[in-house]
Amino acid sequence: MKNQENLIKFMDKIDCNFPYSDLTKSKSLIDEATEISEEAVFSVIHEIVRVPKGTSVKVEDRKELLEYINNSFEHPLKETVLNLSRMLIEEQDISTEKVISVMNNIRGFKDNYSALSIAYFATWDEEIEEIYDDIKEQWESSKP
Repeated sequence: MKNQENLIKFMDKIDCNFPYSDLTKSKSLIDEATEISEEAVFSVIHEIVRVPKGTSVKVEDRKELLEYINNSFEHPLKETVLNLSRMLIEEQDISTEKVISVMNNIRGFKDNYSALSIAYFATWDEEIEEIYDDIKEQWESSKP
């Protein structure tokens, strides 16, 4: 339960408040996230990818932070989520099929809502909406 409390506090701390302009502080938060949980790391990636409106961050800085995560975090979803994140940062077109594939990969890693959200916001399609809801429902229904 303590780890869940740490996760919630951490996510509240960085939500729309990530120190994009200070790479040292950003990397320190990444280090902190790796000590908390995989969901904490995916929440940092989510912040890096989905910069709040009105906030300007250099693409190079965002890529550097993703590379820092790549070098300091291990997880079976890491490569999939980081590749999609790079595509989003570079504003590449991402097919519905690609997003569905990523979401179905994430499905097997229960409660990684931030990773799922990165995929969900990659492109919009009614089918993606349905898959997103299905995965969340699956995760919620398997809780004790």
